[in-house]
Amino acid sequence: MLKVGVLLGDNIGLEVVPEAVKVMKAAAAKTGLQLDWRPLPIGRKSHEASGHTMPPSTVDTVATLDGWLMGPIGHSLYPGNDPTWAKPDFRKGFDLFASVKPVKSYANIESLHKGVDIVFLREVTEGLQYSGVVVAGDGEFRPNDDISIGMRVVTRKCANRVARAALVGGLGLAPGLCVGERQAMAQATHGSAPDIAGQGIANPFAMIMSGKMLLEWLGRKHSEDKAVSAAALIEAAMDKVIAEAKHVTGDLGGAASTSAMGDAIAAALA
Repeated sequence: MLKVGVLLGDNIGLEVVPEAVKVMKAAAAKTGLQLDWRPLPIGRKSHEASGHTMPPSTVDTVATLDGWLMGPIGHSLYPGNDPTWAKPDFRKGFDLFASVKPVKSYANIESLHKGVDIVFLREVTEGLQYSGVVVAGDGEFRPNDDISIGMRVVTRKCANRVARAALVGGLGLAPGLCVGERQAMAQATHGSAPDIAGQGIANPFAMIMSGKMLLEWLGRKHSEDKAVSAAALIEAAMDKVIAEAKHVTGDLGGAASTSAMGDAIAAALA
């Protein structure tokens, strides 16, 4: 039986991760897939309960899992200079070296381009963002034939020039999966969005589709056809709900709540 962890994260993570679990459980029930769900404390809620955002028991359990869903972490709001408010470093800690991010457009959702269907792959255990910070030197040197280290400058002006209306919509449409040799972590690209947390308006698409990707990966990794079939059911159900546009959140042009959209996707699995 595949062991899958559930880590809610912070802010809207408390709202969108349960919708992903709801849809994944419904798809698993349709295909007869047996999953061993392991809810684990993390983030601000964990700190309130145990005094740490990433308790050792969570890290130890994650090491035994086949995969897990990771909600967005509100680390930018954590107090500084306090090790009990640590940002989880599961990518590097569990050698989840490949970030897989699909980008797909939908006919009835406004986007810069139509007919987009792209998958981006990125190595995420190296580079300045993930491996550390340059505190001295010019940031560009090659200490040996196997290592090259470089620093880059990113300005608001130049970043904005390539980031404006995006490919297929907002970050609510951006799922993701971090993959290692043995494990995978479903983690949507968006942040924890504290400005809309608790309002029931967050788009669950990215987290649900991240869960779909996890099922697909687990199925192929462990030769479990039921998991692959469950993933296909989720994608078809999402396509149906998006096309009908009756039960989608405000950013997609609808008026449905986070849970109502999740309910509609779970119902569409039939």
